Amino acid sequence: MTVSHNVDSRARNGCEKFTLVLKKHFDLGLNVACTLDLWMDTVKKNSYMSITIHYIDEMFNLYARTLHVKPIEEASHTAEMVLEEFSKGLAVFKVMADMYQQIIVVSDSGSNCCGANTIPSAFYWLACFDHKLATVLIIVVNKTTKMENGVKSKPFYRYKDVQHMLSLFMLIDACKKLVEYCKCANLQSQLSKTHKQENATRWNSLLRYLLSIEEMYDELVPLLQMKDKLSKLNDISGHSSRN
Repeated sequence: MTVSHNVDSRARNGCEKFTLVLKKHFDLGLNVACTLDLWMDTVKKNSYMSITIHYIDEMFNLYARTLHVKPIEEASHTAEMVLEEFSKGLAVFKVMADMYQQIIVVSDSGSNCCGANTIPSAFYWLACFDHKLATVLIIVVNKTTKMENGVKSKPFYRYKDVQHMLSLFMLIDACKKLVEYCKCANLQSQLSKTHKQENATRWNSLLRYLLSIEEMYDELVPLLQMKDKLSKLNDISGHSSRN
């Protein structure tokens, strides 16, 4: 109970202080940007909405603050619900409808975020470029399967016959195999401390394979040579030169 009360007290105090910061910002006629996202956890199937706010002060220092990671009780993520919950989240910090014209909202392009009677009806809205890029890459890069005589095929690239795409897919596969080998052989633990910190998450992201390997190329060469696995890096270099 002591810990719970302390956390609640700190949260209220933080909210009150930040409310004053936002009021001053809006009173000066300055704009802010907000991002929102919705997701459902894979265990209990609970839904959540995250809301962040981004702004600069008079010295052009950029600030990014997480306002909420709030549970969403309604199972259906309708456009009306998204707008209502987002507005309620802002209202906690005394950001009301008369300030909406100073807010730019960035979200994915889901119909419940950009359709009729939702965010664009009350705020200036921009589509998140990262979401668009991820959608394209997931559709193009991810392998798919098909049913043949009731049997599921092996995963294959849907667009492998498009000009230059096969070389790209071969490069991605080669990178994935190298990353898998490095993780299994625990080679990432032998990289420099700086690289381990900067690239801690990159090993688990398809979109960052190439960047990780390029940055750590000089360190990977001797490690792979010691294990007589330099061909794994040569495969990547070969596909890169063809692209």
